[in-house]
Amino acid sequence: MGVILVLVFVAVLLVSYLFLTKPKNLPPSRFTIPYIGTIGLFWRLKGRRPHEVFMDEAKALVSPVFCFSIANQTFVVLNGYDAIHEAFVKNADTCSGRLDNLRKFMNIQSPEEGKQQ
Repeated sequence: MGVILVLVFVAVLLVSYLFLTKPKNLPPSRFTIPYIGTIGLFWRLKGRRPHEVFMDEAKALVSPVFCFSIANQTFVVLNGYDAIHEAFVKNADTCSGRLDNLRKFMNIQSPEEGKQQ
């Protein structure tokens, strides 16, 4: 019974991986498990400041722009002035509206929502 359960679980993961592979226009990332996310990044985030972990990840991937996922949500990290300037100034139309998605996912209030009347 246990072997069958493991085989079914592995088959579901493989089928999910085939259907949930990332688009080709995303930056580099570590291996991501479907429905779970980037496990290696989660272990390093525990007890550390997130910006330090993201700096280490950018150095390891040799890219100032990389992505990671939590569950089925993919996040792109911009690390460094040049990457941020290119994304938000030169390609502003592509990056508009992304902060709203992050606020919803992380349950962060926007400045307008936080104003007291």
